[in-house]
Amino acid sequence: MDKTQIKQTVHGFATQAASKANENAKSATGWKKWLWAAGAIIAGAVAWFTQSCTNVTPQQVHAAHVLYHAISGEPCTIAKPSPVVVPTVK
Repeated sequence: MDKTQIKQTVHGFATQAASKANENAKSATGWKKWLWAAGAIIAGAVAWFTQSCTNVTPQQVHAAHVLYHAISGEPCTIAKPSPVVVPTVK
């Protein structure tokens, strides 16, 4: 398989998975609804990223990064530098 064929296969699978997860999210309740919705969002993002033959842009990477933190609720640790402690000299 070449890159184009792999990308088309992944796109088709992700599109179907997003559609199915969206249908399940509509009929689910409670935490299962959120789980299916998150699955639909992730599969939809994969389908969106693989829809064309162009390379992924920095804006797309940033959008996926923001989406990940919105879904997971985890704070970003990549963009926050560690604090530096400078010892005092006596």
